[in-house]
Amino acid sequence: MARHRLSRPIVVFGTGRSGTTIISEALFRHPHLAWPSNYDHLFPGKTAASLVRWVFDNPLYRYEGKKEQLHKAGFLNRYAFKPGESYSMWEALTANEVDFSRGFLLDERLSEPRKEAVLGFFDSMVRLQGRRQLAFKLTGPARMGFLLDLFPDALFIHIRRAPVPTISSWLKVEFWQDKGMDQLWWQGAYSPEEQQFADSLAGKPELLGALQYRKLNQIFEMEAARWRPALLEVRYEDFVRDPGGSMAEMLHFTGLKPSVWIDRYLRNNPVRNDVRPDTDYFTPDQVEAIHGIVKPRALGSSLE
Repeated sequence: MARHRLSRPIVVFGTGRSGTTIISEALFRHPHLAWPSNYDHLFPGKTAASLVRWVFDNPLYRYEGKKEQLHKAGFLNRYAFKPGESYSMWEALTANEVDFSRGFLLDERLSEPRKEAVLGFFDSMVRLQGRRQLAFKLTGPARMGFLLDLFPDALFIHIRRAPVPTISSWLKVEFWQDKGMDQLWWQGAYSPEEQQFADSLAGKPELLGALQYRKLNQIFEMEAARWRPALLEVRYEDFVRDPGGSMAEMLHFTGLKPSVWIDRYLRNNPVRNDVRPDTDYFTPDQVEAIHGIVKPRALGSSLE
């Protein structure tokens, strides 16, 4: 069933801790866009969660929440309607047919009845939020083939950040400390040789992180070459140097007109230029070892 509200949805994605949050928060300020929110995480799979947006964003006033890892926010921000990855929503929608949160989903697809249910949910999201176009952010695997099966004309914006600061940031996040320090978090794309190599990295979380960073980008590049979607790559380092210029490039790519709401967000939430030398994050030996793993031929044919 054709659903005009789901035409050319915008997918912002990256490895995580790569700038996807601040970039998507700025872009999603555009008044034409509907997106999954923190309320979809609280009430996964419930279309009525989208109606909460009208409490905070309506013709009389607009209160925009933001992720507090980026900037300090007031008390009301806790309850505000704000963009979220909402993996509990995705898990509810896919109904255990795939492992959406942890899987690379390289050759996995939803059954036709489940696919129709997912599309119906997102069509209702755009309608109930009173917008024109769907947008969402994801981190981890690109899941490009899987998403294109749902949204054949999707517009992908890939955020890429240099490996060393990305891995350093992973190691500081509570989630990663609990779940990713000593295991390969995402599943379904590693060769036996890579699995064995990962086992040899016990006690070296920065190197295990490097292996996972490498695999995420390798699979992204493979899927991009295979599916050839509409794709824009944005370097985080370029964004922090020139947020306005990078945002203009994204708006041009998506066909969206400039928005005062995006301009206001960038003005009120200045982007801190935190591009530093790699040795500010790790010792020189660790930096060398990380780059040794991230390089394309680090593990021979298993990473080609």
